[in-house]
Amino acid sequence: MKTLLHMPRNEQGIALLIALAVLVLMAILAVAFYTSQDIESMAALNARAARSAEAIAEGGLEWAISLIESDETPGYDTNFDIWGPRAKDAGLWYSSEHDMLFNNGSDNEVDLSDLVEDNDARWIEVGFKNGDVTRPAGRIAVIIECESGKANLNVVGNAADGQAEGINPAEVSLHTIIGAIPDTEAAWPGSIIDARNGGDSTIGGGGDDDGDGPLGCIQCDDDLDGTADPDDTSDATNEPDERNMYAIAGNDIAFLDLSTVLMDASMTGADEEEKNANRRKALETIRDYVTVNSRTQNVYPLNPADADPTWRNRLCVNLDATTAQQIRDELGALDGADRLPTGADVDLDQIAANIRDFTDGEASKEPTELNGKYGLEQTPYLNEIETSPKPYPATYDGRDAMVYDHGEFIEVVNPYEDEAKVKVQAPGLTNTGGNRDVFSDPVDVEGRSGDDVGDEGYAVIGDTSARIWLLPIPPETPGEWRYVPNYGDYPLGCDSYMNLDLESNSRITLSTNDDDTIEIATQYGSDDQGSQTAQKDDPRARVEENWKLATDTMGKFNSSTCKPSESGDEDGDIGLSNLYVIYNGPVGSIGHLGRVHTGQPWQTIDLTGEGVTWDTVHTTRTWLNIYDAFTTWTDTDPEHHPYGLININTAPSEVLAGLKGVDASGLYSATQPGSGTGRVIESIGELGEYLDMSSGSTTWDREKHLADVAGLVTVRSHVFRVTVRAQALDRQRRKIAERRLEASVLREVELNDSGEPTGVIKVRVLSMRWLSED
Repeated sequence: MKTLLHMPRNEQGIALLIALAVLVLMAILAVAFYTSQDIESMAALNARAARSAEAIAEGGLEWAISLIESDETPGYDTNFDIWGPRAKDAGLWYSSEHDMLFNNGSDNEVDLSDLVEDNDARWIEVGFKNGDVTRPAGRIAVIIECESGKANLNVVGNAADGQAEGINPAEVSLHTIIGAIPDTEAAWPGSIIDARNGGDSTIGGGGDDDGDGPLGCIQCDDDLDGTADPDDTSDATNEPDERNMYAIAGNDIAFLDLSTVLMDASMTGADEEEKNANRRKALETIRDYVTVNSRTQNVYPLNPADADPTWRNRLCVNLDATTAQQIRDELGALDGADRLPTGADVDLDQIAANIRDFTDGEASKEPTELNGKYGLEQTPYLNEIETSPKPYPATYDGRDAMVYDHGEFIEVVNPYEDEAKVKVQAPGLTNTGGNRDVFSDPVDVEGRSGDDVGDEGYAVIGDTSARIWLLPIPPETPGEWRYVPNYGDYPLGCDSYMNLDLESNSRITLSTNDDDTIEIATQYGSDDQGSQTAQKDDPRARVEENWKLATDTMGKFNSSTCKPSESGDEDGDIGLSNLYVIYNGPVGSIGHLGRVHTGQPWQTIDLTGEGVTWDTVHTTRTWLNIYDAFTTWTDTDPEHHPYGLININTAPSEVLAGLKGVDASGLYSATQPGSGTGRVIESIGELGEYLDMSSGSTTWDREKHLADVAGLVTVRSHVFRVTVRAQALDRQRRKIAERRLEASVLREVELNDSGEPTGVIKVRVLSMRWLSED
């Protein structure tokens, strides 16, 4: 048997290879482990640096909020306030009290806003301090901008000619604003507003979108197509505030973020990429002139320039719940602050009652009574009174005698179109039943026709007979009087007849058919006035000096006394329909209160600003100050402030150009530093200085320039845009992370449980977003 011999294997070599492989693998694993550890460490460091940058940015936001809260003049706001981008121009930067955010002329400046020329912010280093050693943690640059100085894209209109009645910020013309900004295109405004309206060019839905009813007394361009009602055949709602950003109707949308404004807007371009490029260009070009969130709290400072002003709610004159006493309280507060005219011819009770009747419902014809004063409604008024017949010599049995003819009468005038029924009460007045002092049968008073009160519009209550008393001279019997019956039906032209024996200096009461008092007048006649009668200069006025003695004008115009041209309120004897104005409904603008009668002959509330120093309106006794105290905004929800009002102190000239008739360049130049810190507009009424209020044949024609824009502006800022750029630094002050944020911040005056302002200023963040670093 053959034996096979086997050669031994070299197992030591294999083991060596295995050992080497294991060592290589372990080395790879070790390297991988250490690499991953390094990556994780770097990631952790980067995350920590990023979070540090975020924390620094959030600290910058809190710093900005503290500056807004510390504003020492909260009654009005300008770009020169402590938070403003021009604070350094007012000498407020880097004081011992505030390490200001804004540039100080050093080489560490940052440009965060294109709205302000040159660099607007500066780097401010932040860090940790340990004893005398400060270790840097990072740095921030912050800019605060007023959103109220920009056009609110959720509100502004598309009427290129800026049709305006001062009703709603929708009358601010976006076309004009964007047209004034360099490098813009004419199609942008239409694209933006078309997108806002859901792409159908129609505002809201159909009918009354927000439930507050139309303002039928105003001719307005409520659908913003450039044609005013009632001539606009394409508009059936006549609802000036149809666009309500808090109650979006139909297929409309609200822009919530400036970056999304142009997403749905059609833009010119060959393809979608080019259109998107045009959208980005449009946004970058206009972003410093527009906003999507601006609102104004309905409170006002009684003394705007005070560091700690007394705050009051602005009173809406259009609400049914608003009373004459509340209006009187606001007028009294202004008067107590030395902001309203004074004198014997200023009766705040009468003016408050007149304002209430001017703005109450159209169905209301009952004059408001306030502290013994009666307001003005579209009712007839007392106009002329004959208290005694005309005496003249006559002959009786060949002897001279005094004969009294032309019986007594009371005349009422109705300067309005609708027929009315009135009642009269007076001592010495007897009705057919023999009861003195009361004439219970209503008297029909025709309405006027045409521009003037001609023969129509008058009603005369006269004697049932003109009595003739004969006094024999010498009397046959001492004290004997003889009565001779009337010759025929005299006086002619009377609408009603009764027995009149009016007593001198008695009280005559005129009331509606429903027994609501219209007015109470002392009868200013006497038995020796001869052929003259007591006539009213202005039938609306209820003051004693308004009664004049003049030649009998029964049943016709008091031409010898009724002269508006001599009153100082009107510049000519114009048609009476232009004088006897009572809206009997909501007013669109506070400026329309300039048509309210004061109770003095031919005098309305004067909002022309004549005789006042414009730059001190709020410290001058002028009716212009009612622009601050009253509003037409009817939404009482404190969360729903008036939106889109333009702060004329902070707006650039391009935005001011969107206000009808305003000298935009002049107003903007006035609010710039110039030789000092710039002009401050402390009261809305001061805007009149930058309007042509000298032209116009009547007071109303002059006032209307201010009335058309006063409801679209403010002098205060409530919403601010805060932009923060923050960097985290290492120990060598090298940047290791950077974050940018943009926040919308609201500043309000705190309200108590009763809704009254406490005077405490509160600031809260409405929205915040992180921006990309490019």
